[in-house]
Amino acid sequence: MQRLLASHPRVHPRGFLVGRTEPRDLELAVQVIARDGRMHRYPPLELNLPKRERRVLRLVASGLENKRIAKALGLSDRVVSRYLDNTFNKVRAMYPELNLENRTRLALWFWGVWEVLQVAESVFEEGRE
Repeated sequence: MQRLLASHPRVHPRGFLVGRTEPRDLELAVQVIARDGRMHRYPPLELNLPKRERRVLRLVASGLENKRIAKALGLSDRVVSRYLDNTFNKVRAMYPELNLENRTRLALWFWGVWEVLQVAESVFEEGRE
């Protein structure tokens, strides 16, 4: 671990990895952080989503379908769909370069994985050259 961190002087171990981490995954995490300097966990506050839209987004990111979200929040399916559409529009307007076109990509973005996957792909591409 010390050798890995020493090879990336910009990386400071101020965080944690959950569960058992394979050495390859740890190396990839350090490379990702070294490139971007940080990893993001939750959507930024500047999105300024109302409380209900934030709840719907969190439940979508957790893998729930609209009907289950509606039941959990005591809303109709149509209201959940409207909140989700509003959220998509706000995220797309703020981050057009991410091309978040479906629930899966929205969930990946929400949990901070989307950027990690993009950097990981570029790291693997460099390794092939």
